[in-house]
Amino acid sequence: MTLEAGTVVRERYRVVHLLGKGGMGAVYRAWDTRMNCHVALKEMLPQPELDNALLAQLRRQFREEAQVLSTLNILAWCVSPTIFRGWTTNTW
Repeated sequence: MTLEAGTVVRERYRVVHLLGKGGMGAVYRAWDTRMNCHVALKEMLPQPELDNALLAQLRRQFREEAQVLSTLNILAWCVSPTIFRGWTTNTW
């Protein structure tokens, strides 16, 4: 399922447009309404046939990725620490 432009996720991220979509998820350009900057919003889209153990492992990996990316401290980046949402940069 693709998020529509203008959709607000978690009362914080307003979707601008879809950047790309693959087998495990989608990435959107979004606006962080708290930090007032553009972000890349990553959405995990697991396949329905995955067993519960594999799905739990994928969720842990996704959460770990978000936590690692939230620790970046690069002047050109506006990084959101929110779990389930990812990295960002002001160049597209």
